[in-house]
Amino acid sequence: LLEDSEPFETNKLSRYQYVDELVNNPANTSADQLTAEFLLSGELPDTPITRAELASWQEAATLLNQALPGGDEHLLACRVSLNEWQLYGTCYQHNETLVTYHVGQHQIRRSLKAWLTMLIANSQGISLPLTLHYIDWKKQPLALKSESYQPLTADEATAQLLRFIEAMKQIEAGPSLLYLAVAEAFYKYAGMNTDSDDWHESNEIAKRWHDITDSNNPYSKLGSNGYFNWFYNYIPPASQLPLEQLADLYCAFLGNFKRGRK
Repeated sequence: LLEDSEPFETNKLSRYQYVDELVNNPANTSADQLTAEFLLSGELPDTPITRAELASWQEAATLLNQALPGGDEHLLACRVSLNEWQLYGTCYQHNETLVTYHVGQHQIRRSLKAWLTMLIANSQGISLPLTLHYIDWKKQPLALKSESYQPLTADEATAQLLRFIEAMKQIEAGPSLLYLAVAEAFYKYAGMNTDSDDWHESNEIAKRWHDITDSNNPYSKLGSNGYFNWFYNYIPPASQLPLEQLADLYCAFLGNFKRGRK
């Protein structure tokens, strides 16, 4: 459909594209030229507020570029073949650490992706920690945040990757309750761990499961999730949750990373 009206505000997709271009190709990208292109695209309103936001996006790109080693010589691409699955990971390697980043709004799933990238490298004998850099878009002035993950041995990393492969096979075969949001809540409030199953009796399990699936709660992670509601026309009781598998799959990740601010 053709649009003959000017947009009223900026959007997260444009922000992502703008910052990603400046971070991915800083040597060949002029911020002034990119700003002009975005204003002429018709996707953003040409207003003083928009120009201020574009300046803020440029600042975010500068913060990320200062934290990243840059240069193709620092790029590290890893691959591992496990159970007929090919897993790939790309990051930077600099000063005895692996480094990666993202330019979007941070969510824990992005942390998990970074951790899996480290595991792929660890499984290939690259026993280095990984640091993830990102921007906290909710705060002004903008802040560069980071998370650090400690390396695993090659055998430990391979075992973790195999667990995720089995989980993916299960998810592809049918509906699954192996949600990261569920594991995060149980780890934080119900003491989820892999050392014992005592936490299975925690009252927090039913409470947190209700909160996560409550369609009347605007902060519910699954209550308004289209995929969840498609597969489950009723809310499965907490007793049906795969507690042991959730712990095996996510505890190593949830207990591994540390957050910091630069």
